[in-house]
Amino acid sequence: MTSWGGGSYRGVVKSHHLCRRGDSATSVQPSEEVAAATTMRGISVAARPSSSSSSNAVTMMIIALASVLSFCLVNILLVARLEKDGPHYRDDVTHDGGAGLGAPMTYRRRQVARKNDTTHDDVDDDEDPILAHFRRAGLDLDYASRERLPTWSDIESQYGTDVVVLGMETCKYFRNIVPPLDRMIGSAGMFNSGTNLVTRLMKENCVIPERYKKYGPKATKEQYGIRWQCPWGKHTPAQFRHDHLAPKNENQTADNCLPIVTIRNPFTWMSSMCRIPYSAMWERSDAGTNGKGVCPHLAYADGRPPTEGGTMAPVSLVYKFSGHAITYDSLAHLWNEWYAGYWRDANFPYLMVRLEDLVFRQYETTRIVCDCAGGTVPSKDDFRYIVHSAKTGPAHGKVSERTNMIDAWVKYGKPMAPKAGFSELDYEAAVEYLSRELMEKMGYKYPLPE
Repeated sequence: MTSWGGGSYRGVVKSHHLCRRGDSATSVQPSEEVAAATTMRGISVAARPSSSSSSNAVTMMIIALASVLSFCLVNILLVARLEKDGPHYRDDVTHDGGAGLGAPMTYRRRQVARKNDTTHDDVDDDEDPILAHFRRAGLDLDYASRERLPTWSDIESQYGTDVVVLGMETCKYFRNIVPPLDRMIGSAGMFNSGTNLVTRLMKENCVIPERYKKYGPKATKEQYGIRWQCPWGKHTPAQFRHDHLAPKNENQTADNCLPIVTIRNPFTWMSSMCRIPYSAMWERSDAGTNGKGVCPHLAYADGRPPTEGGTMAPVSLVYKFSGHAITYDSLAHLWNEWYAGYWRDANFPYLMVRLEDLVFRQYETTRIVCDCAGGTVPSKDDFRYIVHSAKTGPAHGKVSERTNMIDAWVKYGKPMAPKAGFSELDYEAAVEYLSRELMEKMGYKYPLPE
């Protein structure tokens, strides 16, 4: 017997308690036992004075007693087993979720607490917040998937205990100057920084109530104020927000859009840019490498370390707002200067959020962003998590290399390798070139040298 429905379980318990009661079949008088036994067997026995009848009655009484006692014993044993193993079987269920996100990733929650099986010990308390997150997202993880995930302590040790957001002081100003029916929210950020993820989260969960009331339940996300990008284009530097309009934004006003700027730890960001550079171009080979790629290749190996003025490897980036390219001193300088256009130089409302918070704290981050624009989000239980890769289309590389929710938690949650896997020269250059002020503001840590 491997599984029990709730009705069967309750039925056995009822019979078990019947056998234990003081007025149960095991404590009735002999004459009552005969009547009970004959009724159970569907036999009607008439009382006769003959010795044969008396002998038959005694035999029937013995058979009845044996049957009742056997029935009780079997039920007692079954209840004992159910009390021991039943919860594990009843907990072994498949859960489908992810409404509105297409076919959800579905896992079967295995029996993870079995006696004498040390590979399925109870889940550690440190992992509970993680499992709760995945269950709300509609994913019940098997043991192998759990083993891949970081612990919550791993995550907090790298990114802290709270969501990090810059620009919160501009929220009230945005709500005051932009009427609710004109408000828009759009993504902004460098390539490989999470712009697609924040857009998906907002489109699935954020609504500006006044716009919803005007356009009704069947309107588009754009009519609700949630746009794919702000009018100037999500990858366009902030200083050009009034000089360029992305396609299909000709009738939009830049000041009505609150840009949600996504940023990512520069060490993992540079590694992603090495794999998919988009329109960024820079030399990735060096003397002595026989043309072999070197990445992120922040400086040339010309004998001078970065701290002593070594030659940097410049990066050219072509933006769609013009036919010209902007050149940055290195990939690290591109990260510094692009984001400085918001956190350091912006004189307009914006929010800057970490990709890592969009991965590990989807609900909390989305709520903060939506609230800033005067929008509303559903409760945590009704929140629509993004469980598949938010990137679509051939421009984002191979489908097999895109990151779903589990892969993202593994990718960003595990501690970084020493030097982030960079060469000694690139590691020294990154530490030298990256903006320490921005690193500190965003709560990012440098990888250990060893």
